[in-house]
Amino acid sequence: MPIAVRSGGHGLSGASSNNGGVVIDLSMLNRVQVLDERAGLVRVEAGARWANVAKALAPYGLVVSSGDYGGVGVGGLATGGGVGWLVRAHGLTIDRVRAVEVVLADGTLVRADAEHEPELFWLVRGAGAGAGIVLAFEIEAAEQRNVGVARLVVEAHPDGRTIREWTSYLARAPRELSAAAVVFAEGRSVLMSVTAVVAAESLRRAGQWWNRCSPSARCSNTGPTCCPTRRWCRPRTCIPTSGSSGARPRTACSPRWTTPGRGPSPER
Repeated sequence: MPIAVRSGGHGLSGASSNNGGVVIDLSMLNRVQVLDERAGLVRVEAGARWANVAKALAPYGLVVSSGDYGGVGVGGLATGGGVGWLVRAHGLTIDRVRAVEVVLADGTLVRADAEHEPELFWLVRGAGAGAGIVLAFEIEAAEQRNVGVARLVVEAHPDGRTIREWTSYLARAPRELSAAAVVFAEGRSVLMSVTAVVAAESLRRAGQWWNRCSPSARCSNTGPTCCPTRRWCRPRTCIPTSGSSGARPRTACSPRWTTPGRGPSPER
């Protein structure tokens, strides 16, 4: 009989479900505990979702690098890798896992770490679906109280130069900056939508990356947010102005900062 294990059910592969079999749903195992605030050690159960983890850790000024969407379940991401908006600053999710609690195929509950069951611990961090059912993780969270978030859309040059310039910049960018770009068609144009997160404690520090890479642009009144370092903006789209040089993007932004797991806070 087919057996599937479901944490958040977000995965596109369909591994968390099946037809005619049994689904083991971990959603009730969703506690988040701070075990050692000074060391940043937290215990997160596999059925929790990452938005809840962020909310629970925010009062302590702690974060875990964890995917790009708050509805993702902890179990699937933390056993598969974990690429998210803080990856360049704080690594993959599995880089921060320090111990796991696993139920093996014979029903045995095992705690694995670098010293106890090290081979199982190694297997779980990246290929956890084939090792057993992970019920909980001990994760070393990082200290991070504020982040800067920017979203912009630029018209990509058809010869690929826009993408090459962007990837070249990212190779030299500070480790605090993590970003993702999506290229899509809009009529006869090719647009590139960029979302960037800066893991910096001050607005000035977060703004340094924008000053180095901001394209020459004009802004229209439709489309996604366009804002250098601030998240809370009126909708704008940045489209490069042909033949211009040195122009700065015009934005309509409320000067706000964001704290992981919370809403906006005043600029500092």
